[in-house]
Amino acid sequence: MKTVSRPPRNLALAGVALLSSLLVAACSGDMDSASSDESLASRAKPQAEMDGPAADSIGAGEGGDAAGSAVAAGGDASDPDLVTAETSVIRVGAVILESEDVGDVVAQVESLAVSVGGDIANEETFTDTDGRQTRSRLTLTVPVDTFDESINEVETFGDPVSTTSNSEDVTAMVADVNSRVASAEESIAQLRRLFSQAKKLSDIITLERELSLREADLESLQAQQRTLAARTTMSAITINVSLPDEEQVARDQDQAGFIAGIKSGWDAMVTFVVGASHAVGLALPLGSLALALGLIGWIAVRRITPRGASPASE
Repeated sequence: MKTVSRPPRNLALAGVALLSSLLVAACSGDMDSASSDESLASRAKPQAEMDGPAADSIGAGEGGDAAGSAVAAGGDASDPDLVTAETSVIRVGAVILESEDVGDVVAQVESLAVSVGGDIANEETFTDTDGRQTRSRLTLTVPVDTFDESINEVETFGDPVSTTSNSEDVTAMVADVNSRVASAEESIAQLRRLFSQAKKLSDIITLERELSLREADLESLQAQQRTLAARTTMSAITINVSLPDEEQVARDQDQAGFIAGIKSGWDAMVTFVVGASHAVGLALPLGSLALALGLIGWIAVRRITPRGASPASE
């Protein structure tokens, strides 16, 4: 009797298991390759979402406080450095003066600017027909810690009409902008590290575009930071000085009277010349006739009167 040999069932099962393992390994390799292609770009996205729009930094800073801004940037509100942060204040003022010598007040303001380490940011002066200064407007910038002293001294330069001053606490705004600048710088540094490690062209393009956007946001934030630093370091005082009202009116009246006097004198002279001309024109023919008649009468009298006779004997 002939015997037929069959391969063991265990051997067939082992082959199927081996084939399945190979297929799974191949699929896993493809997935790992695909995920590695997107790893660099995906690592840059969470940071972008965390930072938020950088252009709204000033608006967000106005409604919050310094500690809240620091917490939003990853800080701790209980940090003593945040609690003891230096207060940032913007101070502006305006003074209206009257003086009989506007030029002298302008000179004193310029001298004050030099003495306190400030500057004259703007000056506009008006003069009358005689060259005398009648009104001037100046913008004096002084260090913020000398604001009160400076505005009090300006009031002594003339007769003060009105004085106003305003203060705005921008500590939260400054802290918010500073925090956003630090976050933007850190984000850009991270993107540059990822950019240096990128291999694929798509990763390089994505990172380069994101880096350009972050750098533009950082430049805007730094400009806001510089503006806040300047306004919280130097205060502006607007000064308006003019002649006293009554003196200005008197000068206007004097000028009007002088001009009116010249006009009246000229009119009188013209009237006199015209009248004299008419009188001469009228008297010239009559005078000539009277002169001729008088000459004829004198000759006749000379001939009729005997020589040596006195007028009394006639």
